[in-house]
Amino acid sequence: MKSVLATLLKVRNIRIVLVCGLLAFAIIHGLTTWLPRILEDQGFSPTLAGYAASIPLLAGIPSLLILPRFIPSERRGLALAVLAVLSASSVWLILCLTGPLMYAGLILYGIAACTLVPLLTLILMETPEVGAKHMGSAGGLFFCIAEIGGFLGPFLLGALVDWTGGFLAGGYFVVALSLGILLMSLLMQKKSVRGLAL
Repeated sequence: MKSVLATLLKVRNIRIVLVCGLLAFAIIHGLTTWLPRILEDQGFSPTLAGYAASIPLLAGIPSLLILPRFIPSERRGLALAVLAVLSASSVWLILCLTGPLMYAGLILYGIAACTLVPLLTLILMETPEVGAKHMGSAGGLFFCIAEIGGFLGPFLLGALVDWTGGFLAGGYFVVALSLGILLMSLLMQKKSVRGLAL
């Protein structure tokens, strides 16, 4: 098992996918966990904030089912970059605007964030060094690393709220995570998204 993991970690695209997975889970868990409180801070009642916080989930279901399937394998790195930009843009819309544009941000966030993880999983599956033989190990490694982000995202966002007294710094933190995925996706495109060892 150790030799398999060591072999997988030598592949550059696999390392990039692992970093992107950590960042994606930090974004998803961080913003989603705090979203009702963010909306309450913007003047929503607790009930309305709860309903509004479900909009990303509802918007994410069709994108989760449709988008990864129709993105060609050679375009998945580019799609990852686009989703990262959309995720960063949606955070700005949610935190800085009100009315229809803020709701548009919730929808955009659901579309972008919900598609990140399945897209990363597809990139991992299509890496030749992974294949069917090592997909179990690679998948386990991916979710093990990604869930670290799933813990750190809400924790750090909450720490920033305690430190600054508002959600703006946390929003910048989530935007920075999205831009991190953008950077990683550009590094992935140096060779085929299919994951040749670079």
